[in-house]
Amino acid sequence: MRSILSSSSAPDLSQECALYPLSCGGLPVASLYPNAYFFGMSNLGFHALCRLVGEGSGTTLERFCLESMKGKQVRSLERGFDLGRMRIILATVSYEEDSLNLMHILRRAGIEPDRKKRKSPFILAGGSFVTIAPKVLSRIADALYLGYMGNEEKKELQEIFSDKNLSRQSILKKLESIKGIFIPGEAKEENISFPLNIFEQSLYLARDTEFSRMYLMEIGRGCPFRCRFCTTGHLYPHVSWRRAEDVFEVFDDVESRHPGKVQSIGLVAPVPNRHPDIKRILENFCRKGKAVSLSSIRAAGTDKEFFQLLRACRQRSFTIAPEVPGEDDRERMGKKIADAEIFRCLEDARSAGFRQVKMYFLTGCEGMRSREDVTCLEKFLNKVPDDMRVKLSFNPVVPKPGTSLQKRTMPLSADIKNLMKQIRKSLSRKTNVKLKFGSLKRFYIQYKIANGDEETLFEMFGGLKE
Repeated sequence: MRSILSSSSAPDLSQECALYPLSCGGLPVASLYPNAYFFGMSNLGFHALCRLVGEGSGTTLERFCLESMKGKQVRSLERGFDLGRMRIILATVSYEEDSLNLMHILRRAGIEPDRKKRKSPFILAGGSFVTIAPKVLSRIADALYLGYMGNEEKKELQEIFSDKNLSRQSILKKLESIKGIFIPGEAKEENISFPLNIFEQSLYLARDTEFSRMYLMEIGRGCPFRCRFCTTGHLYPHVSWRRAEDVFEVFDDVESRHPGKVQSIGLVAPVPNRHPDIKRILENFCRKGKAVSLSSIRAAGTDKEFFQLLRACRQRSFTIAPEVPGEDDRERMGKKIADAEIFRCLEDARSAGFRQVKMYFLTGCEGMRSREDVTCLEKFLNKVPDDMRVKLSFNPVVPKPGTSLQKRTMPLSADIKNLMKQIRKSLSRKTNVKLKFGSLKRFYIQYKIANGDEETLFEMFGGLKE
């Protein structure tokens, strides 16, 4: 088994544009995304990390990703700096598999992954997976950042990173007082940072990303809906929305710096259509002739006007997540959305001109499990307008720390495979429906890592080949 995803040749940096000025001449600091450039530059968390370093007056940004691995060395994208000779490495670890990738990259760079045996470099890791399961990386990272970073925390970290005279112990001592910092081996309680009214946006426009040349703008954080399987609502139950005026001001600033450069905008939030001024935001960008894309939409709370605005912003399809086809099962999962709301949402979208929808469904633990569930799915899809093309994505529920399902186990792989077979057979005659099933191996790896401890990565890495 290989944990590192196949990486392509070195990214063409001539096809990306830094939207804000970056400092240079200070101490080089590594910003590492332990996956492909394609995914790193599609991730607002990594953009935030790059901004932290790039906007510091005493630091210079050096980015690293999978494509940085050249032979037995790991070189930065900017100036070809050797990762093994960097003084400080800041890593964004967003997903479980990325933690294994981090192990590979460190080993390739000649860096000891065990913090107790490593003298240098100093490693600080953050990101969504780190916040969910900090103990998994606690043997690798000297310090971990849990949650989101506030402005004061950014200033403190920039000062620390720019001081070349600080020893490892001095860095740890200064980090102790910063909100969100967790230092492995200390008795200090884990403290997740969630600053209000602090939001991120793209630092770069890049071609080779999941959202090619799209300007990503965070409009909300936190989720008030506590779905039993989802980490977001459990870790961040309080919602903070970016003011519409701030959204306009940030975009107008980018537009003034790079006239006409940004043609499409991605609005990012756990539930973007629940923003209290979402219609006004869409209207504003529509008047400016910009294409707008939203991540997954919550069916409850939409109406015809919303979909008309979304269509006017040149979005051609949309995504909802019923999770399971049965209304009672959906409520037991904490997803309190009635069937009537879902089908009203589809009809409103259809009346606005949408003819394509993607739906997420879950299998296994608290998801679809039986033949009865498959029959229920078939009946559910019979209510979807015939002229709408439907893409169904099926993934097994992965019980994760911090959720209501954290003590549950993954079902047998054979049971999920049998369910997938039944779904394919049941829906084979539906010409307007396309099916996609996630890799079972990947989700079982996620489960093992997410519910592991500080030894898990070292044990798994021992069974992997470079």
